[in-house]
Amino acid sequence: MLICLVFIGFYSMLSGFSGVVMTNLVQIGIAMFGSVALAVVTIAKIDGIGQLKEKLAAHYDNSKVILSILPDFSVKSVILTFEVCLSVQ
Repeated sequence: MLICLVFIGFYSMLSGFSGVVMTNLVQIGIAMFGSVALAVVTIAKIDGIGQLKEKLAAHYDNSKVILSILPDFSVKSVILTFEVCLSVQ
């Protein structure tokens, strides 16, 4: 571990900002590949998106709300969000 840390520090000092940017691009590529691969394996393991929707509908009352991209804009949800913002400050 220490050897890797020394190598990364030495590489960063020699290459400067451009080396750090290139290293980050490589790491983003690895992370994106891993994320997509995990999603594909997971969906394949549960037999597709249709099966996921059926399992969510069986577990929750309203699966359309769970899979929705937009949040719930009900009064209760808005008040709860406002209270959380106030309590964090």
